[in-house]
Amino acid sequence: MYELQILLTILMMSVNCAQNTVTFIKEPSDKTALKGKDASFSCIVDNLSAGNVVRWVQWGAVVISENEIVVHGFALHFQIDANRNKGEYNLTIKSVTLTDDAQYNCNVYANEVAQEPIISSQAVRLTVNYLPESTYPKCLETMGDGIYNEGDDVELCCESERASPPVTLQWTRNGQVIRQNIRIDDSENGKRKMIYKFKATSEHNGMRFTCMLTSSADPDYKRNCTSGPIAVTYKPQVLIPSYENAISPGQEILFFCKSTANPAATKFRWELEPAIDSNRLVVKLDNQTLQILNTKSKDNGTRISCYATNSIGTGHAQLILIVDPNPTTTPSGLIETTNLAAPIPPETSTGDENALTSAIILCIATIACIMLILLLTIPILLVYCNKKKEKNVNYISKPDCYFEPKDCRTELPYSHAQPRALGYAEWGTGRTVSSDQTNRYDEPIYQEVEEKESQHQEEVPKYYYPDPYEARSCLQSKYDDFSTVYTTRSIII
Repeated sequence: MYELQILLTILMMSVNCAQNTVTFIKEPSDKTALKGKDASFSCIVDNLSAGNVVRWVQWGAVVISENEIVVHGFALHFQIDANRNKGEYNLTIKSVTLTDDAQYNCNVYANEVAQEPIISSQAVRLTVNYLPESTYPKCLETMGDGIYNEGDDVELCCESERASPPVTLQWTRNGQVIRQNIRIDDSENGKRKMIYKFKATSEHNGMRFTCMLTSSADPDYKRNCTSGPIAVTYKPQVLIPSYENAISPGQEILFFCKSTANPAATKFRWELEPAIDSNRLVVKLDNQTLQILNTKSKDNGTRISCYATNSIGTGHAQLILIVDPNPTTTPSGLIETTNLAAPIPPETSTGDENALTSAIILCIATIACIMLILLLTIPILLVYCNKKKEKNVNYISKPDCYFEPKDCRTELPYSHAQPRALGYAEWGTGRTVSSDQTNRYDEPIYQEVEEKESQHQEEVPKYYYPDPYEARSCLQSKYDDFSTVYTTRSIII
């Protein structure tokens, strides 16, 4: 019976121990952080006893415990966020450094003085990335002293700290990435170099090369350095701008010897094969221009060569002169015979000159159109004005006297009794004219009244008819006895 009681006690103690076993609900995981930034790890523990203690360790050495006692490192660098009720024990590393790049564990100890953990989380790693120092990248010319002859080897080196993760270097020229003749050198500890090696040509003279530094640790991180401009000496490169088509005999033509060189060409020389009479050749601008006067048919096919020389060497260019009695078009380099004493520069054309010429042509065309419109409009206006003038009423000057029309019959005025036998006669009445123009359009054309004899043979008194050429004052003096009414009229023609 006693043995049975002991067995039951041992069984109950085993069950209690199983129920109180400490476990991890959440274990920490690997982290990556940039140097100078913060890093955090999470740890959640279940079934902690009253005396248990949670601590974070680095490479097996405790760095901080849940009571925020910093065992390793410096104050506030390691921080623990503990919540015993929830079992949360999160670790934060402030402003990580390269020494924080290590292995970490979340451990549970039986009590404050225990040295060995009763349970330990999986080991996790903090990877600390870092960027090169601000002095990088560095651009160097590892071969030559910055001055090269054409054909020399040029080696440019771009150097940087290797950093973590390793940086990326790229050589560029005029904004274009250079992918040929490139190699990466990581032989020096902690350094990365990119070497660009090439042979110097005239195109490289005055050229700059840029090395671009980037890192995947920070997408916004970009730095660069520049090498150059490098100086490349080379002999002259010569060009004679050619004319478009053949020229006619008797015309003149101008050739210009264009040269690019480093250093600049100091000597120019022309050669013609077969030779042309020297009296028809004019050379100016330190032998850079050649003018051929009064070209002849025999000049056709002449080989014209220009040689330019500097301290490095001599370069040349050539073309063939074509003289045709019936050229299709006039060559652009062709000029009319002018004052030969004046230097004639080579003809060049720029975009600004073309734009100016177009503007002048447009202005002239606009002015011509306006003048043409005016020339066509003026005659039409003149005709229109003349017709309008004819339709308007023209007034003649007012006469002092006029006569009634011959078809107007009225009784002779008299102051004494007139014999009835006299009957009627046609006569004219003198009238004055005023400025009153009312009812002027119903007036007929007036003319002098013809005097007619009466149909009766009886003797009639002598009446004085107004003289149409006498003034109104005359009529008034001679015919005061007549009760003549002088009215106002207007005469229209």
